[in-house]
Amino acid sequence: MFTLNFAFKNIISRKSSLVIILFIAFSIAVLVMANAVFDGTKSGIEKTFSQNFTGDIVIRPKAQFPMSLFGDETPVTGDLSELPQLIPYSDIYSYVSESEYVKQAVPQITGQAALRFGDSNYAAYFFGVDGENYAQLMPGIQILQGRPYSSNEDAMMLSKEMLQKINDAYNVSLQVGDQIQLAGFTGSSYTLRAATLSAVYEYAVHNDLQDKIVLINPSVLRPLIGLNSTEIDASLFTQDNSGLLENLDEGGIDDLFGDCEDFESDDFFADGDFDQDAPQAQEAAAQTVEEPEQVSEETIWNYIVCSVAPGVPARFAIRKFNREFAKREWPVQAVD
Repeated sequence: MFTLNFAFKNIISRKSSLVIILFIAFSIAVLVMANAVFDGTKSGIEKTFSQNFTGDIVIRPKAQFPMSLFGDETPVTGDLSELPQLIPYSDIYSYVSESEYVKQAVPQITGQAALRFGDSNYAAYFFGVDGENYAQLMPGIQILQGRPYSSNEDAMMLSKEMLQKINDAYNVSLQVGDQIQLAGFTGSSYTLRAATLSAVYEYAVHNDLQDKIVLINPSVLRPLIGLNSTEIDASLFTQDNSGLLENLDEGGIDDLFGDCEDFESDDFFADGDFDQDAPQAQEAAAQTVEEPEQVSEETIWNYIVCSVAPGVPARFAIRKFNREFAKREWPVQAVD
């Protein structure tokens, strides 16, 4: 106690020591405030993207390359390659969509194609989703004109910013109800399709990356990216496929999703609360092996985008899903 009193008197007796203490205290306060601001910004960005197009959880095939909702993040050269599919899709979707941890689940196909205006092409990422369900899943999407397309319409939706860029670049005046020609390139050939613009929307918070996204009916997208046959060779759906198409440009995707974490740890289940369902899981796995899924257009999907139920942490649901996927020997994983 004497030592502390002596040290305190020594400090306050010298102005230089007091200045140093105040400087240190001020620096610590600034660091605390900066960390709080950065944490709040990060949380806000994550929430913004999860409500716009990433959802809370994405179910995707296991792959040997970095893979986001935009496809293969690894730069590719040479021939175009296929994006892995969810197998067995029907079983996976049923399990995920019926889970108590999931509020809503929407399957998605990702492809790269182009909107065609005369002899010019506007390259974009195409998300093949059900328009009505996807609009419900993503509260950050605000419909400005028109309405989300239904599952039986050959239609698409564009963001307000993308529509403005197209109108300015190609001297056109696209409006809801107009038909737009689309071009898909597979190998040395290309496919032409047409889709009606059913809605124009905007994101709650704008990001340049979102200007490259076209929402389209999967039945229109499949032919564009070479998935239009109902008798598709199952060899296309092995886990050795190395990616989608070449990146549209440099920038954006790696920076945005570079810190995405995959949660597959079993540590969360040390209490063994999940093991009580092991017999049912083993039976389901056996049935999956004995009765392989029939490959058809309706079962070809790259992802399932999910929103979690109220009060359910996304990481908790991700760990639950990955534990179950491993038990059933499904070559898929849940990521944030």
